[in-house]
Amino acid sequence: QVFAEPVRMDSPLYTFTGDFAEHSIRVTERGLDGRLVASSESQDEDVAQVKMEPGADAGVILLGLLAIDKIQRYRQGRTPASTFSMPVFAGGAPPAEKSPRA
Repeated sequence: QVFAEPVRMDSPLYTFTGDFAEHSIRVTERGLDGRLVASSESQDEDVAQVKMEPGADAGVILLGLLAIDKIQRYRQGRTPASTFSMPVFAGGAPPAEKSPRA
């Protein structure tokens, strides 16, 4: 049997805090203990590494982080609000470039 826990609509599922402009963000879970479920660190201006705990809703967290980044870019005048792209790599790092074959 599977039982679903009722969702309370009076509190957020996750809370995003930190230095949004620098991509240094902590994501905590709902509840009094505020368990850390994810964090991001800037690798350079356009790349951030995201680490998540097992069981965290990766889709919701990534969408939240992308929304925060889009708002920051719009505020800085770097990207129009209607267009945006951000590379997402499995494992938190871009793939190694392949060397040219002779």
